[in-house]
Amino acid sequence: MRSIDVTPAIADRLITMVYNRVKIAAPARYKVDDSVRMNKFKTIFDKGYTPNWRTKVFKIKSKCNKLIQ
Repeated sequence: MRSIDVTPAIADRLITMVYNRVKIAAPARYKVDDSVRMNKFKTIFDKGYTPNWRTKVFKIKSKCNKLIQ
């Protein structure tokens, strides 16, 4: 559809059709300079008394507002 063919009557319908899949990222859970631990990846057969978290503590350096899909 050409832009000259768009009328105010169908403009709202076109906007919802084009932008219906846009998702806005949720607010960040952590702030800059927070200390965090990362989760270890364990498979279904990794059992035992080993911890589920890494021993190293990471510090958040910067914040990214992009939605990762």
